Amino acid sequence: MNFFEYFNLQETVLIDQKVLKRKYYFLQKKYHPDFFLDKPKKIQRKILKKSKKINKIYKIFKNPLQTTQYFLSIKGYKIYDINFLKKEKKNFLITQFLLNEEISNIKIKKKIFIKKLNFLYFKYIKQMFAKIAFGKFKNSAFFLYKLFFFEKLLF
Repeated sequence: MNFFEYFNLQETVLIDQKVLKRKYYFLQKKYHPDFFLDKPKKIQRKILKKSKKINKIYKIFKNPLQTTQYFLSIKGYKIYDINFLKKEKKNFLITQFLLNEEISNIKIKKKIFIKKLNFLYFKYIKQMFAKIAFGKFKNSAFFLYKLFFFEKLLF
């Protein structure tokens, strides 16, 4: 039995989430292991297995991408076996490479930026303590103001 039949749903990628939730709760009320605690262990194991399957299906159907992947798999299309789309797959691999390269550059820039923020943060701490040491509390208050801003950025 496929997952759509298990939940008594039409085979579609556009699952109404309210209907899905209602059917999920119905099945869980019917097959939840807590309702079978007084039954023999064999029945409890069978119900537990059924309840796990209900949860698995629900998790898949709550996610539109996983629902589509499941839908296509029962139609005979596996996303990791898309030889029929070789040209498109090659073009997308180039896109993936370029995006990953861009992400790497962003990560490097982020590290540099955070180092800069840390440098300024500790510079302002030293200046604030110096102002306090010389009794310049008004100036130290302004450094404290700056440090709260940096703290929001860093922590």
